[in-house]
Amino acid sequence: MAAALQINFALWGMLICASMELAQMIQRFF
Repeated sequence: MAAALQINFALWGMLICASMELAQMIQRFF
């Protein structure tokens, strides 16, 4: 259970980081 929670947390962290970078790229273009 704890391991699954850690994996889930890591995936969410990656997703948030990726979306932040994507937002910065979009702001640069528009």
